[in-house]
Amino acid sequence: MTHCRGGAGPDSFDRMGVIERWVEKGEPPKQIVAEHLTGAAVDRRRPLCPHPEIATYTGAGSLDAANSFVCKKP
Repeated sequence: MTHCRGGAGPDSFDRMGVIERWVEKGEPPKQIVAEHLTGAAVDRRRPLCPHPEIATYTGAGSLDAANSFVCKKP
């Protein structure tokens, strides 16, 4: 992913929106999906999983679509 930006992995999501809804409205995130941008276009989405789970490909669908992955323990 190249955690400091610039890699092929999804590294953008609405951090403050997620935190604000959780703190101010008591709504913890059910799911967070990160995006990878090339220029201004989203070209990949993946779910962010709670540790120790990892995003695991279901075996069907696009490798660039978040709904093709589920969070699983390794």
